[in-house]
Amino acid sequence: MTILKTAPPIGRQAAPRRSPARFWGLLLILGTSLAWGVARFAGFSSSVALISVASFVLAVVGLWRPPLGLLSVGVLCTIDPLLRTYLLTGGLFRWNTLNYFLILVAVLFLPTLVAARDAPTRLLEALLLVLAVGLAYSAGVKEGIQHMVGATAYFGLRVYVDRARGTASIWFWLAVVSGFVGAGAGLAYNLEPAQVQEIINPNAWVFCPLTFLFLGCIALWAEPVSTGRQFILGALAMVNLAWIFLSGSRGGLLIGLVCLAFMATRPSARSLRVMIAAGVALVGSVLTTLFAAQQGNSLHRIDKMFDSNYSWSGRTSGRYDLARGGWEIFLDHPLTGVGTGGFSKSWAQLRDVEGLSTFRLGLESEAHAGWVKTLSENGIPGILLHVAFVGSFAFLGWKGRRRGGLPFGVVVSAILAAAFVSTEFQGKALWLEAAIAASLLSRPPRWRAGSAVNRARSSSGERPGRGVRLVASR
Repeated sequence: MTILKTAPPIGRQAAPRRSPARFWGLLLILGTSLAWGVARFAGFSSSVALISVASFVLAVVGLWRPPLGLLSVGVLCTIDPLLRTYLLTGGLFRWNTLNYFLILVAVLFLPTLVAARDAPTRLLEALLLVLAVGLAYSAGVKEGIQHMVGATAYFGLRVYVDRARGTASIWFWLAVVSGFVGAGAGLAYNLEPAQVQEIINPNAWVFCPLTFLFLGCIALWAEPVSTGRQFILGALAMVNLAWIFLSGSRGGLLIGLVCLAFMATRPSARSLRVMIAAGVALVGSVLTTLFAAQQGNSLHRIDKMFDSNYSWSGRTSGRYDLARGGWEIFLDHPLTGVGTGGFSKSWAQLRDVEGLSTFRLGLESEAHAGWVKTLSENGIPGILLHVAFVGSFAFLGWKGRRRGGLPFGVVVSAILAAAFVSTEFQGKALWLEAAIAASLLSRPPRWRAGSAVNRARSSSGERPGRGVRLVASR
């Protein structure tokens, strides 16, 4: 039962304090912008290192200052593809530095995680249990551990999310900080042609600008966003979508367009729609003028996808072969799979499979797709839990459909489903989105819980959320 109580008159209330998210957000935007600004002189990798080290330090401090902690971890998740490419190289330990840090945070705040009993968290725990069992009979234990460590980042991120979720405007500032980081990274990255060649896999780099679009969807759903803030989100969406397009990642572009469609169709996002409409022509003109070479490469990759003169292997840059080989591996071991981490060695041993081209035939290769990896390595139990985890966000949205949760839950499930077609479990952006979505869908924000009351007050000419508060009675 919910009881409505009238708040004291506005004139008697103390002036609201500014949200700490605003202060820390502006500070991070200024710092990261300056770091990207020196990339032309110190080098792109030096800027990545500077931002990464500073964000790690602030994330530690943020254990005592939750808003700062979440914003700093948001920066780390945004630059995670760059972090693993330019800084944390040289073996399993260094490459997983951020993963290990988040695991340590999860252990230190274990009671916070125990209190999280939502479906996505429980299903991920069950999936990790199946992955752990799969290590016992895997021919690639090291690769299997790597795969599992990537997924466990969810729990450390969930700690940061749950501890900061009560901060005013936290979701808007989390999105904006990520948006500036992604925009700056894309500008510095594409202005240095020599640097573009260093990240061979565009499906990894693309998650840097994509992180903002994930968080932009969350910000527009989780809290009211003013007209001015909608213009900011719209401008950042256009810039980051431009970098996604220039990356040449077709899967990333599809996910980005899904996010942009969700943001633009929010009922209250009129100003954002205007900004997007005005920004499309401007961004297109800038890309044609300043980044003609990258634009040509991206258009070629998109055209190639629909060109019947190429085989399916050629259209998908070998991803079709990996998926086809993964299916054959699954058919040979449908109940147990080949063990967590065993795909690459099983792929190298494939022979005489109808429909396969010569793409990396006889060579060890990763699946480059979460769905294929789970299906071939963990069999029916693994793929069922993987599907259930991804679908659980839509399920939570359906349960909260009266609070507007259904579209948000569905789009989160759709994003995760599409992302696992072209990436595995390493990217932190996906786990950050999953952690936030699970937290918000299982315990909706206060203004969402009172949305019915706000609609009633709006129809009577009052501004929603003023003078009324909701108190849940037991």
